[in-house]
Amino acid sequence: PDTAAMLNNLADWYVFQGKHDKAEPLVKRALAIEEKTLGPSHPSTATSLDVLAAVFKAKGNRDEAEPLLKRALAIREKAKGPDHPDTAASLNNLAGLYLNQGRYDEAEPLYERALAISEKTLGAGNPQTVQVHKNLSRLRASRTLSKGGHQ
Repeated sequence: PDTAAMLNNLADWYVFQGKHDKAEPLVKRALAIEEKTLGPSHPSTATSLDVLAAVFKAKGNRDEAEPLLKRALAIREKAKGPDHPDTAASLNNLAGLYLNQGRYDEAEPLYERALAISEKTLGAGNPQTVQVHKNLSRLRASRTLSKGGHQ
């Protein structure tokens, strides 16, 4: 598991640098390690799924990212509970994918749920809460603009 965490961290760094082709094999290896040693439903496995989804999103493979994000969310809801900050982070990740795809009606309830969880468990000033609030605002602005409205 420590090896998998290090691989994920390195893959995250490569994603940040835009080196997606270097990130993908690392995170796939991390995911394989975690699924074998910790099991397919472990929270650490969910982290690897998130990183792999980020790689796919960055490469423009959003259709490949969606099932990974849904699986990560399901793992966190079961392992940590429906009102845990990690569950909120997964909701935010999936909503972000939907936002990028213009699927506003699917994204909005996920952002709203993530915001409610984050505010309740972390507080309004927590960086995660602030980010979810910004994302929800961005969604609403994007939807308004897509309908020909003005900001």
